[in-house]
Amino acid sequence: MKKLKGCSELPLGSEGEDLKLRFWGVRGGMGAVMVILSFIFLVVTLVLLLLYMAVCDARKIGEVFRESRVISSYYEIWGGGSIAGRCTVLMIATGTVLWPRIHIARGDLLPAELELLPRTILMRMRCAAGLTIISFSLIGGLLIYGKFIK
Repeated sequence: MKKLKGCSELPLGSEGEDLKLRFWGVRGGMGAVMVILSFIFLVVTLVLLLLYMAVCDARKIGEVFRESRVISSYYEIWGGGSIAGRCTVLMIATGTVLWPRIHIARGDLLPAELELLPRTILMRMRCAAGLTIISFSLIGGLLIYGKFIK
């Protein structure tokens, strides 16, 4: 039987070597890499960015968007409550701020309010949205990889 360079004395195709190959990404290991990356992105997004923003930035976002119907209505209900409520308001505000065209066209968001938002908060919103999109793309890729490639 054939042996791969760098592996133990297990013959090719045996169960022990198959596990080693999976770990290094030869057979099915890409799924493990995608799972690890997606969880890292989700943890960074949820713990570091969203919780930090819920504690430090939620009040400033509520003050900036007082005239905005979308953000102010949710902020009145959940903005002063629990961390989960503030995270919900932040996710709604992030979607509204990063993709504002439809909200401005409807009259739900004023362009002058977007100008008042500090750039540091806007950058954190972009990072949180980007990491969330990347992590869910990796999870979707993992599901496709597991379903069709195996």
